[in-house]
Amino acid sequence: MPPRLSIEEEQFVSCGAGGEQLDMTPFACPSCDNRVLVRKNGPAQTSVQWTEHLRCPVLRSASTAAERALIDSCPTLNNAIDEAVLAGDIRLSAQLDVPQE
Repeated sequence: MPPRLSIEEEQFVSCGAGGEQLDMTPFACPSCDNRVLVRKNGPAQTSVQWTEHLRCPVLRSASTAAERALIDSCPTLNNAIDEAVLAGDIRLSAQLDVPQE
């Protein structure tokens, strides 16, 4: 079981460094069930906030934090996020501000 986050870490994960609430969507990788927060700003821009990197086999293959920092992301997770956007499970952040008619 991964270590629990401190209260400060939980707040940073759910809010930005300045304490503002972020419009990030919780998402689980269908391959390894790794939990992340996702913000999709546009077709070519995705923000992923990792909360449990040790479940991901791609990141787990790196033996040190320095090696993990060099890995851009997990291709399986990226593809799953793109599919979730197409399915409407993750909305583009610009859509969050559009009033529904």
